[in-house]
Amino acid sequence: MKKYHKDKLLNKILILSELSESKIINSEHNELILLKQKHDELNKLEVLNFEDAIKPAGNSRNYCNNKKLIFRKGEQFLFEEYFEPYLYDTRKIIVTDKYLRKRNGGYMNMMRLIKLCKNLKYIAINTFLKDGSEIYKPDIKISEIETEVKRISNNITISFRGTGKHRRTIETDDFLITLDPGFDFVNKKYIAERHDAVIIFERKQNKC
Repeated sequence: MKKYHKDKLLNKILILSELSESKIINSEHNELILLKQKHDELNKLEVLNFEDAIKPAGNSRNYCNNKKLIFRKGEQFLFEEYFEPYLYDTRKIIVTDKYLRKRNGGYMNMMRLIKLCKNLKYIAINTFLKDGSEIYKPDIKISEIETEVKRISNNITISFRGTGKHRRTIETDDFLITLDPGFDFVNKKYIAERHDAVIIFERKQNKC
């Protein structure tokens, strides 16, 4: 058993939390924050004290709820911090965006988000499938997208369907996430370079 702390009980809590899916620790122990910084494998742990548990931060796994995020053109937005709590445990996602086949646009950000899904078993991608379009010229093939997803996990089943829908969404086991103006809402440096953006998280009504 790896030793993080001299207190055996605290050490067990750290190890069990690191192995668990939720990775949430409710504790008033300030040393846990320092241990997170010291050990890379503990970085994913979320340590909540009493105040945090009552009113968690917006990107807390303990606070996945209906939410609306707005950020302005020119702002930097590290969206993975906000998406991770909603994607971490989901086993299925349905991605809908007509314009996902631009390597440094929608595709890049879709792959960033897929990597946050640690328990993913199935992904359906609804996007523009036709090659050689004069209006929209994709620069990545469907087969390349499938190969990249399989590199994340060979256990993920993936399907594709053509769509012309304007509304850009991610559907998880529990949430419908709407992205306006779409998956290319930030560039490589996470800057909204073309538009203001609105992201809405809505819990499905059949889930409690």
